[in-house]
Amino acid sequence: MGTDTFVFCVCGERSAREVETSLRFLKRFSRADIVVVTARSAPVGHDQTFSVDVPAGLDDHQAAILLKTSLPRLVATPGLACYLDSDQIAVSSDVDEIFCKFVPPITFAMDHVTLDRFSRTAVRCGCQTGHCDHLRRAIHEKFEVVISDPNWRHWNGGLFLFSGESGEFAEQWHDYALLALEDPYWEVRDQGTLTAAAWKFGLASHPVLPARFNRIVDRFRHHPEANRPSLPVSRYRIDADYGFGDCLPPVFLHFINGGVGARGWKNWDDAEALVAPLATGRGGGSC
Repeated sequence: MGTDTFVFCVCGERSAREVETSLRFLKRFSRADIVVVTARSAPVGHDQTFSVDVPAGLDDHQAAILLKTSLPRLVATPGLACYLDSDQIAVSSDVDEIFCKFVPPITFAMDHVTLDRFSRTAVRCGCQTGHCDHLRRAIHEKFEVVISDPNWRHWNGGLFLFSGESGEFAEQWHDYALLALEDPYWEVRDQGTLTAAAWKFGLASHPVLPARFNRIVDRFRHHPEANRPSLPVSRYRIDADYGFGDCLPPVFLHFINGGVGARGWKNWDDAEALVAPLATGRGGGSC
């Protein structure tokens, strides 16, 4: 492997199918090495993969969280590594510049909502709308970590930079994730335990990645969850706040809530058009 490496985790057959799309985009724009860590899946069409075992008693989503939090132990590279969720889509030749943004011990991007707004999707508190402090309470009760800022913009677990210096932090995140998976009050998410680890290590003010490296695009934004399964493509929310001709356009588009491959939706169609004519070579920025 070369100096810097992108890393995907695949757990289960569905995840294996999804990562094929992400790989197609990333290979179009990056010069870095790409490694795929797999579990419970058929071989992925990529030349640098390795398989690991995950606990049999966990579903694929739970196992994927434990796999993600184990990466600094599983993936040893001579340089830096960047984990990507399979719904992270590279859309710029600046992708490799992300490795210039690393600040030890680990570097994430911010999420698109504050912690108390995210709270009701992280724990089963019963709150239906708006902000609540139940996640902060749960973190205090379970991990004895105090989070003093209800408006803290928590980190997003869909993309992060790590190195050999990240092991201690990742182990703490992993241990918290294990405890949360055993507790029925906690939803199967990674951001709540990531928040607990960040505050445990005193990293609330730690530098984060510029937003263009994790531009979150949500087709279901402002649509009630009950309406989402039957929502036609014509009613997906179109994010018009960015454009590929801007001075600092997105580098990665993070298509949360299943937006990858949603043809007929402008945000996905615009991204897919970037790789349709694969006539030019792979790009790549520099620090």
